[in-house]
Amino acid sequence: TVYIRLRPDVAAKKRTLIRVGDASLNVFGRELISNFSLTVNFGDRIVIVGRNGCGKTALIKFLLDKNPNIKTVYMSQNYEIVDTNLTLFENIQKFNPSISYEILREQLGSFLFFTDEEIRRKASVLSGGEIARLAFSMVTASQVDLLILDEPTNNLDVETVDAIVASLTEFPGGILVVSHNIDFLQSIGVNQAYAIHDKNFVVMQSTPQQ
Repeated sequence: TVYIRLRPDVAAKKRTLIRVGDASLNVFGRELISNFSLTVNFGDRIVIVGRNGCGKTALIKFLLDKNPNIKTVYMSQNYEIVDTNLTLFENIQKFNPSISYEILREQLGSFLFFTDEEIRRKASVLSGGEIARLAFSMVTASQVDLLILDEPTNNLDVETVDAIVASLTEFPGGILVVSHNIDFLQSIGVNQAYAIHDKNFVVMQSTPQQ
């Protein structure tokens, strides 16, 4: 069982990014989730949990196609948005072509890439934690409406997770995350939590304040 202390919803609702009502999720003729509804608003922090194979990643891919009019970024723990043939700076610049050098340089610095030598390295030489930091520096500098994260903190060091949490705290858009890392979820201020269990999409309640 996962216990997550939810932050209260703000009174003023922001614009709706995704709304799904009374839907079912089927993959290759197999029903994974039956009769579920989900609304994601700008600024929401939503977590989905469940056992392996229950349909979490399939649900994420289903939701990616729901609103083509918003900018959505999906990041798995492999961070495919990073082009390993480019340098760190080339990666963030390619993802954010309209942002100035000075701002992008400052953004990389906030993710612990401080020197010119560091940002001129090819991404192919980065460690797993550095790849994660680069990916989040790219995304959180951009005007993204919805960020979808699939087990984002797996196998990452504490320093990297702290940098990611700091960036997500300032990120204004919606976040939909699959994760079982309770400390991470508490730190980013999750306000809605759902569990996939026996094909049901169950609303999880907050735990009492300690």
